Amino acid sequence: LIPAADAKWSEQAMNDTFKLTTNVAPQEHIFNAGLWARFEDWTRKLAFTYDAVYVYSGVLFKPALHSNGEAITEYAVLGNPPNTAVPTHFYKVILVEDQKGSPRWRMGIFVMPNRRPTEEDRPLTSFEVSEEQLTRDSGVLFFPNLDRRQLGSLCRGGKVACHLATAKQWQEKYGGKSDSRNKGGAALKESPESL
Repeated sequence: LIPAADAKWSEQAMNDTFKLTTNVAPQEHIFNAGLWARFEDWTRKLAFTYDAVYVYSGVLFKPALHSNGEAITEYAVLGNPPNTAVPTHFYKVILVEDQKGSPRWRMGIFVMPNRRPTEEDRPLTSFEVSEEQLTRDSGVLFFPNLDRRQLGSLCRGGKVACHLATAKQWQEKYGGKSDSRNKGGAALKESPESL
């Protein structure tokens, strides 16, 4: 899932981000225009600080624990007839490279519920999950060739603070629009198979 604001190098590239079969997943508007938009803006800015930024974004259908103790996955289905499942959560796996840093590679893994946040300005670190947890939830091992012994935390010891703009700051900056322009021209890179 690539935001249109990350594909501004051509009109065709921006149009391609809206393809229904490859780059679209239904999000609650309040989540998409709020917390997720601020998270995408923060992610985009990493490209100005690190030598390389690799991002995987995706969807999850996570169970919730019910009062009877059972874990049950419930989600909305859109369409007529109903045929489009609405994910319960979205994730980002962010790997950055700092060629002069130690460690050279840092990773952050975040999972956010696809709904209105219970706390609008929750710290970004409160959405962090372990690599093992996301692998269990998604069935995907990200960056399988990366030596985990040479890997640091993006949010602990990295060059950038893991803080999103507050809802108020976002409102003042964009007037409520979920539009985070990449004015500096830095682009997030595609994830290479070698990692």
